[in-house]
Amino acid sequence: MKKIGIVLFLAIYLSYYQAYTQELYDLNIIQKIELQFAESNWDYKLDTAKLGNGSYIQASWVKINGVPFNSVGVKYKGNSSYDSSRVKNPVHIELNTYIPGQSYQGYQDIKLNNGWFEPSFVRDVLANQIARKYMPAIRANYAQLYINGTYLGLYANVESINNDFVRKHFHGSENPFFKCNPIVYQAQNFPTLEYLGSDSTLYQNNYEIKSTAGWQDLIQLIDTLNNNPDGLNEVLNVDRALWMLAFNNVIVNLDSYTGIGSQNYYLYQDNYQRFNTILWDLNMSFGSFNIISQGPTGALSLSQLQQLSPTLQSANTTKPLINKLLGIDRYKKMYIAHMKTIVNENFANQSYLDEIDYLRTIIDTAVQSDPNKFFTYTQFQNSITQGTSFASTSIPGIQVLMESRTAFLNSSSEFQQVAPLIEEIVPSDTVKNPGELLNIQVFVSLADSVFWGYRYFPEEVFTRIPMYDDGLHNDGQAQDGIFGIEIEFGASQLQYYIYAENQNAGIFSPERAEYEFYTIDVNPGNLLPGTVSINEFMAINDNYETNEFGEFEDWIELKNLTNEEVHLSGAYVSDNRNITTKFTLPAGTILPPHAYLVIFCDEEASSSSYLHAPFKLSGEGDDLTLLNLNGEMIDSVQFGTQYGDVSMGRCPDGTGSFSFMYQPSFLSANCEIGIIEEQSNNLIAFPNPGEGLLTIQVYEPGNTMVELFNSAGQLVRKQFSNESLIQLDFTNQPCGIFLCKVTTNQRHTKSVKIIKN
Repeated sequence: MKKIGIVLFLAIYLSYYQAYTQELYDLNIIQKIELQFAESNWDYKLDTAKLGNGSYIQASWVKINGVPFNSVGVKYKGNSSYDSSRVKNPVHIELNTYIPGQSYQGYQDIKLNNGWFEPSFVRDVLANQIARKYMPAIRANYAQLYINGTYLGLYANVESINNDFVRKHFHGSENPFFKCNPIVYQAQNFPTLEYLGSDSTLYQNNYEIKSTAGWQDLIQLIDTLNNNPDGLNEVLNVDRALWMLAFNNVIVNLDSYTGIGSQNYYLYQDNYQRFNTILWDLNMSFGSFNIISQGPTGALSLSQLQQLSPTLQSANTTKPLINKLLGIDRYKKMYIAHMKTIVNENFANQSYLDEIDYLRTIIDTAVQSDPNKFFTYTQFQNSITQGTSFASTSIPGIQVLMESRTAFLNSSSEFQQVAPLIEEIVPSDTVKNPGELLNIQVFVSLADSVFWGYRYFPEEVFTRIPMYDDGLHNDGQAQDGIFGIEIEFGASQLQYYIYAENQNAGIFSPERAEYEFYTIDVNPGNLLPGTVSINEFMAINDNYETNEFGEFEDWIELKNLTNEEVHLSGAYVSDNRNITTKFTLPAGTILPPHAYLVIFCDEEASSSSYLHAPFKLSGEGDDLTLLNLNGEMIDSVQFGTQYGDVSMGRCPDGTGSFSFMYQPSFLSANCEIGIIEEQSNNLIAFPNPGEGLLTIQVYEPGNTMVELFNSAGQLVRKQFSNESLIQLDFTNQPCGIFLCKVTTNQRHTKSVKIIKN
């Protein structure tokens, strides 16, 4: 009996484990979502909330692939896709409405689209699949929804654009963030990005703010777009916007900025103060929504949809994102280059049909059994190759639309312009050391100009600079079609792309740039596992230690475990194991043997003397990682709830287990085990704190070396002496925390923390 019980337990556990690990957006599996309300009139309550203030209604529980979550928030969502008379409405489930922290695989929002105006059941999923090749876009697949034991039908399961989404793609979530849909659906409220004035109240019916602040940042973007478009790259990720506009045009996504409503997108400002456009709501793409303007001629026929101009809306001043961007010749060429890439990679080669066939194979049975679908199963079967009549209009078959559209675009004058040919890109090295010179040569024909776009960190803005064919930039002979450039290599992986153009057209390499790029790796040097550790940290610094601004901020201490200098340039420190590149240690960061380095986690900018990470530690628990240039894990620690002015440190230093330290040891040894040897040379330093003139007393005089390091681990002073009293003058250094390291002629070493007032 005992064996039977164990087997049964293991079977149940394995079943639960497999359910929980079933990826929520796995395209190969239809998700099963079961909701249970205590009330039998749950539909009435959801309708009432939707038509009222849009609040959540509490469900007793939800099971996602068999994994239960108690007390979750549920509401109906959508505009035209919602109607109180329908059984199958779009649903938003929020797992953490009533129980903070509840999530399924890190996802707290489940959004289900009901297939309104969508006989093929593939538009949402297919469009987002294509979009993710070129820009950050949501994941989407399918789910079957049951409420109180009744099967409602097959839904598109779409990822939510929320703080988790922007944190994943833009390395933060606290910057200005807007949903660009009208608060009240009226024509004057559409989020067109037209400039209305400097008063934020003029915009608050047009855009829904998702952050705590940001109206003035949005107004600055809109002002620049309308009144100073040449400066737009400072406040907008222009390349990302061009990809969005190109995508909308190619796949005839008119329920977007390109169509009548100028809506269904988000704006998130990254850490470089540039807004990024984010696609949203693609369920009526591929011509399902066909209204381009007000009035009787606003609804387009199939042939008009197939033959939408590549530069649609470029003359429309009420759509400045299109009008102003395409009014700049280089941006227009880049936009057309992006359109060509989308067409060639998805439609000219007909790969989209293979993707459609695969999706429809997965969902065929589920569509047949859907009791509340808006179309017949026959219409579903024919919806790719035939139009579907519905609600006094016709929804085009996707293949019918895109075959003719592809032919039309490829024959258009914009697509017929001959772009340069980038034949070969030749970097001088594929791995470099920081500070070395890097040469890039590009063999290209039919180009008037060639540009090199580069950056060193994933969250950075690409810098685009000209390349030369003048014989003076390691480019061969002048005017030989070889363009060159030479730069000093930085401290982290180099990411780059090439853009070439002539008077008529432009081209990128790789063609998906700037979203995809080439790389040149940095030699990771001697930062390897076992050389440096996360030695101590403090997540709640109330009154213990200040940064150079006199502020009590979180901090992390690293320790060199070796007898040699360790080069930290380009290494990554993060508080998120899923986003490990949050902070990159700057060039020239060197940690002396057995020395300590402190990083303040306070979202300030690093200086020559102090390192500041762009994140703060959580007092409720966090996940610290240290990686080298090549992404190899050097050290990591996961920790739970913390306490004010109490650190956690390793004992012995660098190698021991973490434990609470009620007497923190900022920039010094954590425990007696680590300092017994150092006490043997009886180092005394005074006055400490002082104002910059330090006296050091040693009892083993003779050829003594004194080194002074700032809190960034950089050597700022070094001197030798044969005296027992050594004076060290560091009055020219800024106020702050220093590490004084003394090595005697007996090879004994002692370090002491020094504070300069």
